[in-house]
Amino acid sequence: MTTITTRPSALQPALFEAAAVLRNLFAQFQRALQRFDARWQARARAAVAIRELNSLSDRDLRDMGLSRGDIPRLVEQERNWRRG
Repeated sequence: MTTITTRPSALQPALFEAAAVLRNLFAQFQRALQRFDARWQARARAAVAIRELNSLSDRDLRDMGLSRGDIPRLVEQERNWRRG
């Protein structure tokens, strides 16, 4: 019966370093995806707000002190307000 002994390979430190680099890249990619998702959701909320305001009659908008031209500006101000 033969016994196989394993000894550290010369490549082992390089493999650990490569694994650390890959973990870092994956973490950065995850953060980028989270930012993209947050922006995507903000755009979706803005589209809903624009759709709802555009569905109102001119009289309803006037009762609120708004015109149709104010709608995009209001939505942009809301987005900026949420960003802080």
